[in-house]
Amino acid sequence: MFYLDKDMPLTEQHIIKYIEKFRSDTLPRLQKWRNYYDGDQDIKHRIISDSTKPNNKIVANYASDITDNYCGYLTGRPVTYSCNEDIAGIMDVLRANNATTEDKCLLKDALIYGTAYELHYINAAGEECFKTISPESGFPIYSADLDRTLLYFVRYYSVEDVVANKSTCYVELYSANSVARYKTNDQYSELAPIEIRAHYFGEVPVAVMEMGDDNRAIFDGIISLQDAYNTIISDRTNDYEVFCDAYMVLSGVLADEETLKQMKENRILQLDGDASASYLTKQVAPAEVDSLLDKLNRHIRRISHSPDFTDENFFAQSGVSLAYKLIAFEDTSANIEAHMRTAIKRRLTLISNIAKLTSDTFAVGDINITVARNLPVDVLTTAQAVNQLRGLVSNKTLLTQLPFIDDPEAECEAAKADTESTLYNFSGGDSNGDNK
Repeated sequence: MFYLDKDMPLTEQHIIKYIEKFRSDTLPRLQKWRNYYDGDQDIKHRIISDSTKPNNKIVANYASDITDNYCGYLTGRPVTYSCNEDIAGIMDVLRANNATTEDKCLLKDALIYGTAYELHYINAAGEECFKTISPESGFPIYSADLDRTLLYFVRYYSVEDVVANKSTCYVELYSANSVARYKTNDQYSELAPIEIRAHYFGEVPVAVMEMGDDNRAIFDGIISLQDAYNTIISDRTNDYEVFCDAYMVLSGVLADEETLKQMKENRILQLDGDASASYLTKQVAPAEVDSLLDKLNRHIRRISHSPDFTDENFFAQSGVSLAYKLIAFEDTSANIEAHMRTAIKRRLTLISNIAKLTSDTFAVGDINITVARNLPVDVLTTAQAVNQLRGLVSNKTLLTQLPFIDDPEAECEAAKADTESTLYNFSGGDSNGDNK
């Protein structure tokens, strides 16, 4: 994380130094987390000195499982929005940018990298757009005070020309009022200005989602356990291969190489009366290995607070028992949700800033954001509970509790239109609007 005195200008030399420090200090850690999620873990690079021995490299990818558990739990059902004011405009922007998919991408990046970035821009058609960009390709710069204001965002990337077989590298600097674009070399050690163009977001057009003060991957705490699990299960497979390809021991047998070759080809052993044959095998204790793997699995689940949803016995219990088992998972999810809400609020603020240019303002602070949990839902029980709260809670809030309602605002309008149509028909109006 980088800081700068808000009164100090950011020079090109500053940008180069920030990129250099990011690439040397931060990027390797981000790439390691990404590799672990993708399954490219330490076991994949294991080398055994004896090349004749089996060297299985098996990955039981807990990093991916834990990440996907949290991501699916929090974004498996779309985030919904409700407000007492008219937010049709803001919903149009969200739908146009497929916000449901972007929410998944943003959260997934945050879980893998410990931080995630969403870049806002105006496309060639004049439409407001936002896209998640990889934390490996950029970083924010904050003010060095208690406010920690986002002053700049630096993005660097390369564009490959497959015909000419060369790449061109670029750097973009986003500030509160403009975007400066530079051309650079593949080491990002020189900057050649291309253009500076204004934008109209009124703030740095980036929404940042952070996972906390240390910004670590959700699975960072179990990486050593993940490595141990991979090693044990790989070595167990190695032992099995060795067992299947064991040495044969012939005792009391005098046989030359040609005789042994014929025995092997004919699959016949010719032994004298005092001779014996046996396999030389390594003694393995399967129960002990299974016990150790089970302990590692339980430690991984306990530290990550991520349950094994594939366990067929997990849901075979009462709702109360299930709730108790999910307490740690839910507590961690609630903390993640708080950071996610901050990023979504920032997104809505940036959308609102553009809307204000046409006098179409949104009360962003009054918009209620609902992040529902993606677990099996008893719709009948939920509907009954919602119905009992009718008159005590607003209809928009009640609709957010129903899992099949994606847009409570639109649903309220549709329900209102249905009610008005029913009342009109009861009043005696025909389809042409004439009274009979």
